[in-house]
Amino acid sequence: MLFSYYGEESNCKRMKRETLSLAMAGVFLAAFPLMAAPELLRNAKVTEIRHDVRLQEESPAAGPTAGPDPSPYRDPTKAPTRPAAVGDLIRGGRLLTTGKESRAELRFNDNTIARLGANSIFTFRPDSRNVHLSSGFILLHTPKGNGGATVTSPTATAAVLGTTIMFSVLQDGSVKLIDLEGTSMLSFQGQTETLQPGQLCIYTPGQGISPPTTIDLKRLVGTSTMLKSFKGPLGSEQLIQDAIDAQQKLLTSGKLTITGDGQGLHYVTDSGAESAIEAQRNQHDSNPPPAPLPQGGGPGK
Repeated sequence: MLFSYYGEESNCKRMKRETLSLAMAGVFLAAFPLMAAPELLRNAKVTEIRHDVRLQEESPAAGPTAGPDPSPYRDPTKAPTRPAAVGDLIRGGRLLTTGKESRAELRFNDNTIARLGANSIFTFRPDSRNVHLSSGFILLHTPKGNGGATVTSPTATAAVLGTTIMFSVLQDGSVKLIDLEGTSMLSFQGQTETLQPGQLCIYTPGQGISPPTTIDLKRLVGTSTMLKSFKGPLGSEQLIQDAIDAQQKLLTSGKLTITGDGQGLHYVTDSGAESAIEAQRNQHDSNPPPAPLPQGGGPGK
C-alpha cells in the first residue's frame, strides 16, 4: 500500500508538470506566433509612364519558362508588344520594355515599387518574389516584412530584404548595385558581397565583383531623376533620409570616408552606370593582380 500510495503521488505530480509545461508552451506560442509566409508577386499595375514604354501582349507561352528569365520569349524582339498605359495590370512572365529617355513605374500587389529607367527589359516570375532585368536600370523598393525580393540578370543576382536599391545591367553583362537603405547582397557564381546603405558594388565579366565602395548617398539621392521625377511616393523616403543622416554623421566625425574616385564611383547617378563601370575597369587595369607564387613556394614554405 505504501508503494501504491507513492506511485499515485508520483503520477499526480507528473500530470501537474505536464499540464504546466503545456500551458507554458501555449503562452510561448501566443507570444511568438508563427510567421506568415511572404506574399508572392502575382501582378503589377502600371502607375506611371514616360515616352516609349511597351508591354508584351497576352499570348500563350512560346518557349520554356525555366531559368532566370521567366518570360516565355527568350528573344524580346520576337515578343509582340503594344504601347503600355497607366492602369495596365501585368501578370508574371510578360515583358515590359522602355525606350530611349523613357521610364515606367509599377506597383505590385504587396506594394513593392519598381521604377524602370531607359532602355530596360523587365519581367518577373509568376507567383514568386523574383524579378528579372535583362538590361537597363531598376529602382526597387520592397517594404519591410514582405519577404524581400531577388533581382536576377543574365549574369549576377541581387538579394534584398526590406530594402531600396538601384540595379543596372549593361549589354556586356556588367552589373551595378547601389544600396539606398536596408541590406542587400550581390552574388555571382558563389561570390557574394553584402552592401549597407550608401555602398556600391560592381560586377564586370572576367573580373568578378568589386568590394563594396562607399558613395556620397546624399548627393546621389539629391540628384537622382528616378527618385525626384515620379509623382507618387516610393514608400521608403524616410528610411533613405535616415540612412543619409547616419552617413553624414559618420562623415562629419571622421569615422567614414568616401572611398570612390572622381570618375563615377563616388558620384553615381541612375544614368551613370557606364561611367561607374568604366572607372571600375580602369581601376582593375591600373592595379593588376599579383603574379602567382611558384609552385610549392610561398610564405612559411
